[in-house]
Amino acid sequence: MPSTPPCPPSALPRRAWLRWCGALTVAAATAGAPALWAQSGPIRLVSHGDTSGANANQYKPWIAGAQAVFDRANKGGGIGGRPIELVVRDTGGKPKAAEELTTKSLAEDRAVAFFGFGGGPVVKAVLPLIDKAQMPMVASFSGADELRGATPFMFHIRPGFKVEVQRIVQQMQSMGLKRVAVAAIDRPIGTGGVAQIEKLKPQSGIEWVTVPFKEDRSDMDAAVAALVKAAPQAILVLAPSGPGVELIDRTKKAGYNGSWYGLSVLSAGYAYEKLGERARHRAHPDQPAACRQDTLHPRRLQQAHGAGGHPAAAGRACGGLHRRAGDARGPQARRPQG
Repeated sequence: MPSTPPCPPSALPRRAWLRWCGALTVAAATAGAPALWAQSGPIRLVSHGDTSGANANQYKPWIAGAQAVFDRANKGGGIGGRPIELVVRDTGGKPKAAEELTTKSLAEDRAVAFFGFGGGPVVKAVLPLIDKAQMPMVASFSGADELRGATPFMFHIRPGFKVEVQRIVQQMQSMGLKRVAVAAIDRPIGTGGVAQIEKLKPQSGIEWVTVPFKEDRSDMDAAVAALVKAAPQAILVLAPSGPGVELIDRTKKAGYNGSWYGLSVLSAGYAYEKLGERARHRAHPDQPAACRQDTLHPRRLQQAHGAGGHPAAAGRACGGLHRRAGDARGPQARRPQG
């Protein structure tokens, strides 16, 4: 029976370290892992993610935050005296590229675990490879619920989209919202989110208007027109940052002036980068409070990572979801409009 890898004390929240150490314990129990733990070199983690495609604005801050955590741990002696090494390769957001990179990594890298893969289609594509090799995947940043329970070698440390939708609906209820539109992309994040809302609808006390739109954005003009016509108090965007922020931008330009909500994949930082002052008090991707219990303090991680550290990136490290932008901007930002 392989021994559990040592988990050093840290300034990280206790639950975050318990989850991380639990994942490494899974890795140690994996076929071939005892020999890897017996080595004297770095503890190698491999991440295949989108640094150049449509999801780069989500993956790059996520992985930068993770690197900040690992750098901090390495400055304190690493794990059992061994540094953590993170190898990052670009998939371009393409499942086929992820399959090829993962196959090669399993043959050559001698990694302890895969780390931080992102994008539901990418993760889904490599699951058979991971399952066959019995290689742990730790801290995937995909919230796709279809990935939950798909393999015993996948270790989640963030909630799925269903949980996020449920918490956002609860917040809307507490704010007294009565009419909400849902802009849902034709991907699992959209279809799954709408399915969850359908379950919550009877007891929500909210009138819901669902407006679907295509991932290729060919029908976005029609979606924008439908959202403006519905005149909701708030719009919940079930889409990643790229198409989600474009939808927000075009809907605001068309005259909508209400509030916005989004899941964790709708980046607040990206929204402000693209919308500037027009995003203030309006386009704020909300994170449910229950999903923030393991969020690392962004400023502390920035200090640990040096002047180049990105506080928003650090806040998403190790499964932490970035703080709800409305919290940072005060109650006025969260006041229902309309």
